[in-house]
Amino acid sequence: MALKVKDIIDRANALKADRGNWESWWQHLAKYCLPRKAEVTQKKSSGTEFDRDVYDSTAIESANLFASGIMGYMTNPNEVWSRLRASDDSIQEAEGVAEFFERANDDIHRVFHGSNFYEQLFEFYLDFGIFGTSGFYSEEDPSDLVRYYSRPIRELLFEEDDRGRLKIVYRIFEMTAQQAVERWGEKAGTQIVKAAKSRANDKFEFLQCVGPRTGFDPSKRGRLNKPIQSVWISKTDNAFITEGGFDEQPFHIARSAKASAEKHGYSPAMNALPDIRMANRIAQVLIRASMKVTDPPMMLPHDNYVFPISMNPGAVNYKLQSTGAGSDEKIEFLMSKGDLPAGREMLFDTRETIKRAFFADLFLMLSQRSKQMTAFEVSELIGERMLILGPMLVRLQNELLQPVIVRTFNMLLRLGRLGEIPAALFDAPDYRVEYVSVLARAQQLSQLREIQTFMISAAELSKINAEVIDLVNADETLRKIADLSGISVKLINSDEAIEQRRAQRRQAEEAANRVAMAQAIGQAAKTGGEAANEFSEAGVIGGGR
Repeated sequence: MALKVKDIIDRANALKADRGNWESWWQHLAKYCLPRKAEVTQKKSSGTEFDRDVYDSTAIESANLFASGIMGYMTNPNEVWSRLRASDDSIQEAEGVAEFFERANDDIHRVFHGSNFYEQLFEFYLDFGIFGTSGFYSEEDPSDLVRYYSRPIRELLFEEDDRGRLKIVYRIFEMTAQQAVERWGEKAGTQIVKAAKSRANDKFEFLQCVGPRTGFDPSKRGRLNKPIQSVWISKTDNAFITEGGFDEQPFHIARSAKASAEKHGYSPAMNALPDIRMANRIAQVLIRASMKVTDPPMMLPHDNYVFPISMNPGAVNYKLQSTGAGSDEKIEFLMSKGDLPAGREMLFDTRETIKRAFFADLFLMLSQRSKQMTAFEVSELIGERMLILGPMLVRLQNELLQPVIVRTFNMLLRLGRLGEIPAALFDAPDYRVEYVSVLARAQQLSQLREIQTFMISAAELSKINAEVIDLVNADETLRKIADLSGISVKLINSDEAIEQRRAQRRQAEEAANRVAMAQAIGQAAKTGGEAANEFSEAGVIGGGR
């Protein structure tokens, strides 16, 4: 990335212009699903009341349940939901490797707990479920080691490489003049420095461009020679402020679902937007209909009807006074003929459709599952819905969770927080991230089910022919079950420890057999001696006769 300031600004402006339709869509979604963030295309002052023409909160509640469900069952703060291991299984089994990754994983989760990670992750999940495209940012911090930030989608513009992976991020954001001067001093720009003296709280636009550095030299060090370049620009002055760098891309952009020809994602809220609008309209009509029933309009005699007739709640209509037979001078209510039960039933069905779009049924099933339920019973319970949610979780893992974990691991490694690295990792340092949360395990339960079926079949066939049990590698089967179930390596003995225990058991068994044999021989000798004595005594007695 070797661009001039003007080129960076022009490119960012072009990207923003190209996504105008998306921003309009996001504004509508925020209006119905996340009103506090409904400022994608419209700026609002702090504390501004939400739109008054939103009459149904089903989408708001469902979006929050979606974010809570992903948080609770994919990245639960009270559980270890991921782990690290060597990419090569033989390296994983080398001395000290499994223990190193176990410690590193514990350190990473301690950083998550000790920082603002989870509070920002929840905001990310809200954007993920509503806008379909959401951004996350991480940086080193002197207090928390690492700080994390969920960045509003309105701030982020980005480019992909030829493989559809995140390449360059342009972040357009606002800061007050005082904040800018505190951060950059005189470099903040002429107009901003001037404004800080008299209009310190006035806001100005800035641009951060982050992408691969052109001409990166691994043999050199320093913030200006890191593989990822970061350029800060004042849009007010169209001027360069400063430059920095990162060892990894600090921005992470995740999409719920994505068409191959597009950069931005599609969300559950987008799928449900027609129903969300429908529910809002039905709720509005039902409110008016209910008001007409509880406070119906009135009819009064007044020289025949005076038009137009109002059907609003509490309205008064006048009609022409007639004389003679059949004259009607009564004051009456103009009753509505609407069918409230039918409207409520339609609203109920529409709300259920919205909830299903946000997987509310899945997360409620998981929350209501019995603690005594086996993994297979849980799998049967949520299997159908996981087929739909599964691809979204894969994108979440690949585009957010894995990059964040890898970046956190690398930052801790550079800070010397992970201890001594095992010798086996120097020649093969590659590792992978695995997920052991409820939702992640639910995706693996089919393998567990197949293993269980195999073991049951082997047990049944052994009743016919006991030798078939020799086919089963019990050690590897149990290791596979532990691996799929997310069991900590601390709970599994190493091959050396297993062999030592089995050798001790064999020695104990052999010693016990020798003792038993000696006892048997001794008993046999004793029994034989007693028998000889008996025969001898019997012979003497017989001879006396």
